[in-house]
Amino acid sequence: MGLPTPYSLWLPQAVVFVMQRCSCSEPEAKQALQHADLDGRLEATGDIPLSTHRDPKMREAHPYRKRESLRPGDWAGQIDWDTGKVGPYFSVLITRLSIEAWLNAGREVPPAPVASEDELKKASNSKINAEIRAAYDDAERTRQKPPNLAEIVEPVQARLRDQGFKASSAQIQALAEAEEHKKRRRKPGATLASEKRRQDR
Repeated sequence: MGLPTPYSLWLPQAVVFVMQRCSCSEPEAKQALQHADLDGRLEATGDIPLSTHRDPKMREAHPYRKRESLRPGDWAGQIDWDTGKVGPYFSVLITRLSIEAWLNAGREVPPAPVASEDELKKASNSKINAEIRAAYDDAERTRQKPPNLAEIVEPVQARLRDQGFKASSAQIQALAEAEEHKKRRRKPGATLASEKRRQDR
């Protein structure tokens, strides 16, 4: 198990981090984290298989996955703290800043170190493309307007930063020009209302 980082913590790391900060037992740390997540006080993301197969084992074995934000209700299901699995989500990460904010609300805890730009690693094109896809997936799932070229930069940089990576606005926008991303954006002049009317016809 790795040590906590300034960005996000894997689920087993989050348990250890809370145990060290609160001087509590492992079961107490797990229970506290679950309650905090159920209350919507922590920011967590996880990978979910892109499969609708009826067999759970076949779904889990699907090679393609997308990263999504977990909702409070997701924490009411089965949690495997050792492997970092919450319900259907794998490789769950909780942002360290949200854990710090939660702990600070109940006790005095030193603030988490803020990573400088130099501490972030340069993201590969494949990593940036994955986060661009995730940003459009989130917009689609929440029925929000898909980000245009100017708007896509902020959510992608935030996702990368949470995982210890960085990318320039120009690099993100250049990759977002690819056809796979372009087709997910709204055409000029189109609105949510006009798209809904077209779908209802």
